[in-house]
Amino acid sequence: KPGLYAVVTTAGNRVAGDHVWGANGLSVSREWRDGAGERVNPARLELGAPLYVDVTVENLTRYRVQNVALTDRVPAAWEIENPRLGRGGMPDWVDPDTLWTTDNMNVRDDRIEVFGALDAGQSAHVVYMVRATFAGTFHHPDVSAEAMYDPELWARIPGGPTIVSGPWEGQVL
Repeated sequence: KPGLYAVVTTAGNRVAGDHVWGANGLSVSREWRDGAGERVNPARLELGAPLYVDVTVENLTRYRVQNVALTDRVPAAWEIENPRLGRGGMPDWVDPDTLWTTDNMNVRDDRIEVFGALDAGQSAHVVYMVRATFAGTFHHPDVSAEAMYDPELWARIPGGPTIVSGPWEGQVL
């Protein structure tokens, strides 16, 4: 049948919109640390320096939650050191007993996705290494956790600004 057809495609992230921050049944938080375990301000980072992302996910319910999906996105120009390739091993300050025993992990260029179960009241950590590969001003996206088959259980915190400075900082006219 002859006619007129239109295909519309959009892509990208919203700058502003109807994002909902908070938690219901799950909790998630994120900290950045250096190799010694000291907290690092993500708004002022040094180009190329190794940085550890410490994400904590917690089950706030009184029952075991299966199929929890944790997604942590990284800013543009950051690289995740894939632990499956023997890069970004665990630093000494990480307590192995606090790490989340997961079912699956998916490492992409722009995010890490971790899947598993959490017992009632359980709090667990996911620690991985990143490196800022370009200097500039960026935005670190949100981090979220959700029960894949129970939309009532979720947690999401917003991102914020990240400034990566190079070794030439303060030396350019």
